[in-house]
Amino acid sequence: MVWPEVEAKISDHPWPGLGTKVDPHHLTRAKAGMVRDGLLTSTTAATRGGRRVSVWHRPVEKGTARAVTDASARKRLLHARYLSWASGSKTGGEGAVGPGLEGVVHASLLAAAPYGYRLFNPAGEVRSLLGAPVPGGSLDNGAVLTRLDPETLTPDGQYIVVVEVKNLRQWIYPRTQELHQLLDKAARLQVAEPRRRFVPVLVCRKAHYLTNVMAQQVGFYVIQTHRQYVRPFVAETDEGRRYLSELNSELSFDLTPEAGPVNPMVEHFRTPIQRVADRTAERWTAVAGPMASTLGRLRDDALTYDERAAYMDELAMTAAAALGEHPGWHGP
Repeated sequence: MVWPEVEAKISDHPWPGLGTKVDPHHLTRAKAGMVRDGLLTSTTAATRGGRRVSVWHRPVEKGTARAVTDASARKRLLHARYLSWASGSKTGGEGAVGPGLEGVVHASLLAAAPYGYRLFNPAGEVRSLLGAPVPGGSLDNGAVLTRLDPETLTPDGQYIVVVEVKNLRQWIYPRTQELHQLLDKAARLQVAEPRRRFVPVLVCRKAHYLTNVMAQQVGFYVIQTHRQYVRPFVAETDEGRRYLSELNSELSFDLTPEAGPVNPMVEHFRTPIQRVADRTAERWTAVAGPMASTLGRLRDDALTYDERAAYMDELAMTAAAALGEHPGWHGP
């Protein structure tokens, strides 16, 4: 098996007979223990397209080598196909995965516009905001939200909603580098514009529950799609539909072709985000300045495990001091 397949079959869905889903970090620890005990190993090889893919399997025993080799070749082929959709290729151009969710988010935000949103860019990506380039790099989307009083329908507060989209197989944990891309940009914006009220929004496939605890405490919002939206061109042909079906059935992925708005995401923008906007912005205002420098460090994907753990400790202590609350999202 390839590792994203393991997480799809045991974390996204309960393994038959187990009765429950298992969070990915437990699988990672189990893998390390099985490797240490000689129960699991991996083989890395290149596919015909030149991508190097690791396949995990039991140690090869006498009489099983051919079966392992054949099964591994199949899993490499499937995963390499997914990787080509995720990153694009020299012949296929732009990938289908990242832009897939970005397109769905943009269409959903447009569909929510009548409920008080004015998009900064009708095309999506926000490179400049409030008269200056977005610090830390462009945002995937953003809008001004003018909230209306539900009874009088009069303006009841204005917020700047900044959106980052991470269409990944991996779950987003509080320590995940991609989360801190959003938080670093939002913190820099808050520091530069202290009188504005910001609502950072992360859109991802799956987030660990501690990420949602962190969001509620420090002031951001998480939208989980529970599937991986891809650009519809991947399934426009019979061959493409077959490829998509094989990835979903054999690896238990949740790839879904879509280019338009989806009702659950529209509903997030229409109701829950507006309901918590004031509390979210208030908390983000309190923590953004004190946490800004640490968030910038946590964006570094080259950090070692120990370095990231130390910065997460620092972040938790800073949030606790700013809010006067124990950081319930920061565990061992």
